[in-house]
Amino acid sequence: MPAFVSIAAIVEVVAAAPAVSPAPFPFAGEAAGLLTALCWVGTSFCFAAASRRLGAGTVNLTRSILALGPLLALNFIMLGEGWPEASWQAIGWLVLSGIVGLALGDQFLFAALVDIGPRLSVLLMTLAPVFAAIAGFLMLSERIAGLALLGMAITLGGIAWVVAERPAPGDSRSAPIPPAIRTRGIVLGILAAAAQGIGVVLAKQGMLGSEPRVEPIAAQLVRMSGGVTALAIAWAIFGPRRWLAGIDLRGAGVRITRPAVVGLVAGTLLGPVLGVWMSLVAVRALDAGVASTLMSLSPVLVLPIARIVDRERIGWRAAVGAAVAVGGVVLLAAADKDATPNASLPDAAPIIERLESKEPTSDDHERT
Repeated sequence: MPAFVSIAAIVEVVAAAPAVSPAPFPFAGEAAGLLTALCWVGTSFCFAAASRRLGAGTVNLTRSILALGPLLALNFIMLGEGWPEASWQAIGWLVLSGIVGLALGDQFLFAALVDIGPRLSVLLMTLAPVFAAIAGFLMLSERIAGLALLGMAITLGGIAWVVAERPAPGDSRSAPIPPAIRTRGIVLGILAAAAQGIGVVLAKQGMLGSEPRVEPIAAQLVRMSGGVTALAIAWAIFGPRRWLAGIDLRGAGVRITRPAVVGLVAGTLLGPVLGVWMSLVAVRALDAGVASTLMSLSPVLVLPIARIVDRERIGWRAAVGAAVAVGGVVLLAAADKDATPNASLPDAAPIIERLESKEPTSDDHERT
């Protein structure tokens, strides 16, 4: 999901590993899964507020730079190294994944958040698994099962039903948006889902396509580094607001205000830090299918928050359409679990065991 689908590759690979320890308290996994979905929702509102004042390009670049520190620290803690020891081929795939999924994908997403708001943007991001399945079929010759095709059709139907809905009378948030801007926001949201879905497939190729295989957290560091480089170049060329900055609903011009700074920092903490942490807790304590289902509930959980924050009138069509789209994502996840054996993915259990035992591995002795 969202945001934060840029961490989807990490969650997908770690989810394939078996749980190695019981949950710290009853329903801890379920709570972590729901908290993950809530983090994605909160992140979307934070970044929407920041992007309206600072521009999507500035927010995307700053968020990515801020996320590099925690990622580097996690690599040292979990793997005992900073930059991964990987082949140039793997690094190339991962850097390309970062450019497509993070630099372009999140840029499109942040611009869509400004144009059409978090509710529709989060809903459109449920298309990312659809694009990932198609890209996997075309690029990696992965099979698309009949259940996956049904999930795609259901997801597309739910999204189309919501997008085709006219703004509710008296809706103070969506009514003032011109039709051309709403159309642009929808197109940007679809492009964001496509870029992030393709980015996940490119990351998978980078992690599994050559030896030695790259661990997920190390892959994310390489991806983020590639994305930051591309974003910095684009920001320098186009400026902070001209690169797909979207429409500023609160006035023109870059404004470094307290809401902008708070939104940027809070969004970064909720997404790359707390959101990733909770997702890892969920996939360790629960079956991967259950965890992915709970974490995909963002399009439903965003509805009451959009009603409170943006004062949108949420009709029954929006609620049912979001639930239908989530149902399609659940079918996609179930089909992917049945089609992809765990043996094809790197085993995350040794990393988890190392964190729990705090004992050095043989690789550590060789490096020292």
